[in-house]
Amino acid sequence: MAERIRKLTNSEVEVLARIIADTMTGSQMNEIFQECGVQDVSNESTKWKRIYYTFLARQEQDGASNSFLNFIKKESETGKVYQWPEW
Repeated sequence: MAERIRKLTNSEVEVLARIIADTMTGSQMNEIFQECGVQDVSNESTKWKRIYYTFLARQEQDGASNSFLNFIKKESETGKVYQWPEW
């Protein structure tokens, strides 16, 4: 059994959700949710809010952030790297 990683704070989940949402389409998000065995329970249409509310609920269910961190890992394996704006 994998080590249970502490739950992230709401602020931590929000920051990560906002960053991750910018790196994928809604369809890609759906695929990764499915690959991770996570159901989108957010009832939201905004990508970052879908991620945020889904993983806040999942952390409460699991008592750990493993599912969210696995989602981030799967997303990073798609090969798309976050593009920071040019300053």
